[in-house]
Amino acid sequence: MKVVLQNLTKAFPNRNKKIKEDFIAVNDFTFTVPDGKLIGLLGPSGCGKTFMVKQIASILNMDFVDIGYINEEYDILGFQTATGAYSTPNFYRCYKYGKIAFCDELDNGNSRATVKLNSFLSNNKDASYNFPNGENVKRHNNFRIIAAGNTAGNGADANYNTREKIEESVQQRFMPVYVGYDNYVEGKILADYPEWYEFIVLFRDGTDNWGSMNDTAAAGIITTRDTAKIKRYLDNKSFDMGKILDYEFIQTKDMEYLAFLVSHMKGKLTEYPKATKIFALLCLRVISAPNSLLTTAALIPFTLLQAILIPIPEPHIAIP
Repeated sequence: MKVVLQNLTKAFPNRNKKIKEDFIAVNDFTFTVPDGKLIGLLGPSGCGKTFMVKQIASILNMDFVDIGYINEEYDILGFQTATGAYSTPNFYRCYKYGKIAFCDELDNGNSRATVKLNSFLSNNKDASYNFPNGENVKRHNNFRIIAAGNTAGNGADANYNTREKIEESVQQRFMPVYVGYDNYVEGKILADYPEWYEFIVLFRDGTDNWGSMNDTAAAGIITTRDTAKIKRYLDNKSFDMGKILDYEFIQTKDMEYLAFLVSHMKGKLTEYPKATKIFALLCLRVISAPNSLLTTAALIPFTLLQAILIPIPEPHIAIP
């Protein structure tokens, strides 16, 4: 059966009482799954893959079960205990009773155990499987598998260095659907902080450009989850601008990478004028770091220095 999702939008009441518009979590999403194909969602951490599958399950009025990544075959098959009882896995329940089995982080599991999925990917309407408890279970007509991963299944990269290569026979059974970050959603998250929204978009443009030039995943990407965390910092006045830059944008990155990012961002800054002040402080933070490859004169023009000289208020932290 072909599945078509067209112009899917999911909205929630906005938590910010100052904003009357609903918060759009999924915006105008469309894709088609051909008959007999399985879905493999590919995308970076925190971009909404799990949330999307939950919404698909809700639309189809089906139960959604996150079985996680597969470390051992018994994560799929279950096993007989020492007393002879059968330890029933969630996958068994999905197969028998017609639920969506969501294999999250499929690329983070044991590739040898993951191959066992092939036994359950047959499109034969009379398919069945003999589980370790001796029961021959016929596949329920509504049983579906959806997988998700942060990589394309070809092994580790700069951001996901524990990932194994997924066996080719498993990869070929899934139709990849690429999921990325949505600036529209992040704009809603940071509606009260437009300067941070523009800075995050500008910073991500730099990491994306580095990844394209080096034909690999960029390290230290800013996720939608990170965006929500930055909003909490700002709402609660937990950290000042400099600390947020240190914790979320500078730490864990080497000087060569940071030099590339700030140079790229400088060239695009006119497209994101509200980010000027934050970018100027980023430059100073990077320049003052040990072993910096950048100099103040070469990087920061007079207009940016003016932005830096505007006092940055320290956070107010209430002491009980």
